[in-house]
Amino acid sequence: MALVLSTGEAMGDALTRIAGYRALRIAFPAHRIVHVCRWSSSLLGPLASLAAELVDEIIEGQSLTRGPRPVRDIIRGVGNVEIVIDLRSNMGAAWSFVATAGIRLRYVANVALYGLRRGFRASFEARPESNSRRFHRAVELAAGRLLPFDPFVAVGGAAALAAERVMPEGARFVLLAPGTAHSPKAWPPANWVALARHLATRGVQPLFAVGPQELGERAWIERELPGTAVVDMRSVRGTGDLPWLFHALAARAVGSVTVEGGIGHLVATTGRPLVTISGATDLRRWRPVTPYHWSASARDFGSRRTEDVPLEAVVARAEEMITFADRTLSTISILPAASMKRLAG
Repeated sequence: MALVLSTGEAMGDALTRIAGYRALRIAFPAHRIVHVCRWSSSLLGPLASLAAELVDEIIEGQSLTRGPRPVRDIIRGVGNVEIVIDLRSNMGAAWSFVATAGIRLRYVANVALYGLRRGFRASFEARPESNSRRFHRAVELAAGRLLPFDPFVAVGGAAALAAERVMPEGARFVLLAPGTAHSPKAWPPANWVALARHLATRGVQPLFAVGPQELGERAWIERELPGTAVVDMRSVRGTGDLPWLFHALAARAVGSVTVEGGIGHLVATTGRPLVTISGATDLRRWRPVTPYHWSASARDFGSRRTEDVPLEAVVARAEEMITFADRTLSTISILPAASMKRLAG
């Protein structure tokens, strides 16, 4: 059995771990993969359709920060644990390292230099910059070999049909995901309006993606941009379908522009171009998994507030994205062979 420990798994966390989970499956095909987290996992919520591929069991609400004894009890409780990978880089990882003392298993934690290891050759190496690569590398260390890095998610058939009804084949559009104006990650509505109008002058239709917790945003979109397409809960039958409609639309789009968060990480798993607008978040660490990623970060302008990202910077990144997509993406396949096989299946 392979045990994965973490604080929790919001949507962005889970999506950045896809490649690592798949590598774990490849390296240890006979092992059950059990994810134990202190809080909750989105793999039991909006990403439930991915759970069966990635993990066999998820145990939420566990005490992982009160010393080694609770962690040792968890290890004994699930039984026959041979591999422990702790995704945390704080004191919690130290407790799990102590908890595994005297137990015959392989252990690695996502700490600096991967310095906490047990059961295999001890050495140190710098962690990759991004979280997605860090988890994947931890799995490689546990396996003792290099493994494929596949973070992509194929578009589901039902979602693809729904996306075609929203934007028919050949439509030239950019998906915009502003999030909620009440979030500290928000970029001002007036800037989104200006960006949408600029895209229209380029012959690119803006399409707004409004999540189930963001329904109030539709009012300013309709007021300031009458006739602009909006995808929200009105576009689907159930809440669980909405993220996958966004995902399918992103796969058809010229590209997407989103604030830093779960929707951005979700559309990145299509492998399509993405511009991320961020404030305090370090995008080197939380880089979305698409290879075609642009950033407009407040950090580049001496701030940690998303609202301080200049409109001109986002417009410039969007222009680069559109130009790149027009010149390049029509001639290459984005998804790797494994993901294309899943898509065909």
